[in-house]
Amino acid sequence: MKIETYLASLPEDAEDLREDFALILKEAADLGLTEAEFAGVILALAYALKQTALIQMAELYAADKLSPEDRQAVQIALMVMARNNTYYRTLDLIADAEFAKFPAKFHTSAMQVIKVPKRQFEFYALSISMVNGCAECIKAHRKGLEKAGGTQAQAQLVLRLSAVLAAVAQLRLVQQLSGS
Repeated sequence: MKIETYLASLPEDAEDLREDFALILKEAADLGLTEAEFAGVILALAYALKQTALIQMAELYAADKLSPEDRQAVQIALMVMARNNTYYRTLDLIADAEFAKFPAKFHTSAMQVIKVPKRQFEFYALSISMVNGCAECIKAHRKGLEKAGGTQAQAQLVLRLSAVLAAVAQLRLVQQLSGS
């Protein structure tokens, strides 16, 4: 399914979201995001946002754009970020320097099986962290993205995409629950 088709099915008052997404889609190519990076970010965001119709659209969109290795990287990013975002976001909320000194003691073996470029994985982790609202993880993965050859403009594009898809997911939830 084309994303544009999915977005066209949104109500008329969602025109801003359609226009925002069209601009993001154009800029993604202009900024040098690969098809796998962009499709993987959309898939990762859809799952992170937990909205069924968005996940279905993302799966169809990504079907011919992501390899099994790309999909595995998205899955690992979702798993690791669910854990890390929850932990580090909570540390931030606790705001206790002494408490924060305790090590997380998380295993990282899943990271060893990733077979995509570091930059691609950082895009996935950054987008998920943005949706999950973990400041420390966002900072870490933005820096990781830049170290892996990504740019600030690309990171900002992922932020905009995260915001637009979050708005779409919220709108779809309202439609689903209200029966409209």
